[in-house]
Amino acid sequence: MKKKNLMIAAYTGGLLCVLPTASFAQSEPANDTAPPAPPASAPAPTAAPETAPTSAPAPAPAPAADATPAGTAMPPPPPEPAPAADDTPMFTARLYGFIESQGSFTGNEPTGNTNADGTPTRAGKEVDLAIPSFHIMAQGTIASRFRYYFNLAAPDSDKPTFDTALGIRNAWLEASIFGDYLNIRMGKMYRRFGQYNEILDTVPSFIGVETPVWLSGNRPMLTRTTNMMIHGRAPIGDGTLQYSVTAGKDEESAADDVWTPGIDLNFDWNSMFLIGTSAYTTLGTVVPDNAIGTGSPAGGVAPWMQQDRYSVFGGYGKLSLGSFFVGTEFWISPHDATRDPAKVITLSQNAADFSAENRARMGVTAANPTPDQVIKDVKYTYTTFDIRAGYTFDIGTEAKPMELTPFVDVDYVRNRESISDVAYGGDGQPGESPRGIMMHYRLGAVWKPVQQVALKGEGAYAIYDYGTQGFVGDPELWLSLSYQWELFRK
Repeated sequence: MKKKNLMIAAYTGGLLCVLPTASFAQSEPANDTAPPAPPASAPAPTAAPETAPTSAPAPAPAPAADATPAGTAMPPPPPEPAPAADDTPMFTARLYGFIESQGSFTGNEPTGNTNADGTPTRAGKEVDLAIPSFHIMAQGTIASRFRYYFNLAAPDSDKPTFDTALGIRNAWLEASIFGDYLNIRMGKMYRRFGQYNEILDTVPSFIGVETPVWLSGNRPMLTRTTNMMIHGRAPIGDGTLQYSVTAGKDEESAADDVWTPGIDLNFDWNSMFLIGTSAYTTLGTVVPDNAIGTGSPAGGVAPWMQQDRYSVFGGYGKLSLGSFFVGTEFWISPHDATRDPAKVITLSQNAADFSAENRARMGVTAANPTPDQVIKDVKYTYTTFDIRAGYTFDIGTEAKPMELTPFVDVDYVRNRESISDVAYGGDGQPGESPRGIMMHYRLGAVWKPVQQVALKGEGAYAIYDYGTQGFVGDPELWLSLSYQWELFRK
């Protein structure tokens, strides 16, 4: 099986449902810092009690004749009391992070090609060990009004003979303009899109081992990061309405002049019911962010394209009833793209398991295809759907609380403009279906001996649409050990 490039945070994603009792810091903190309380030495003024009017007070008695001898100066008045000291710190800081180790087993996964008799060709069984997530994070405040955050990441740090470099995943500064209602964040940040893009790096806080293909897989629907966010929230009855508007040069463009906006809007009622929607669009024409043969793109443009225009929109929801929770989301991404003939020919000659369906779709069925044979213009739609449900059991004692959360998950992905070979921008598993259609059925559990540590186990069965051969599948087993560490809090 092609090794997945997995991340994790914060980051709903399929959908990753946050455990109801999780108490982790988000990979990007929510704007929930309350204004500092006034110092104890400066109590708030109180109104004088209302009383009935009274007559004017009697004049004070005159001082005795010998109280101050003639010609002697009056004593100075007592000094004014010193103002109460403001003990609010200028800086607060917290340094922490997350690490995940992962093991997987897959059996006889189909490759996307067929044998001479029309049956699917299959890869051999595969056992893999990985460290998909390693994060160093810091966050804090400046003068109780400005907030900062950075996130250093070294994904796929499992090579025993290779030192993986740290990269800057996030680095931003935020200013509060009008309390919780209006805040501006600038820098490099995760966009708010769906429930979990911001928290995928906080691995112990969500159920499931595999992260959603559309968000952090080999062919993401859109970029995870952006440059600017305006966001806020407001109470409405027993609920909270939260919004965010983002903008940035998130995708490459020929003249580096395309800004891509996004929005997210959700309503949370009494921490029981959440419903929301997100949307994103390139507005202008964008181009691939990586060369053909150099791996997966960071955004929604396939590496073999000359140019693309696309949008992503959909909705999400979550219901929490005590220890039970269920969440779902769906996303639709229409594309209007143009293939690059030279890159398509390179695919046909070099990409592994480049199926007959791929060749017919792109117009390179000949033994030695020419650029004029390539089908350049293509419109397609990338869609996905996910639903997860679980129940959390408290199995420890009051002194040593522990949690066990069994869960089920079903996800669906359809992307016709896909190939198998990840090295050439393929989807991996969805690309192994000649029609770009696959589903996962998962059953697993999360055991948390403490809130900061999570041991996850997950059995899955992947099903691929193989055209005239119907549906074929393969079993999978995933194990994950993740934990949060913290060095200091000031």
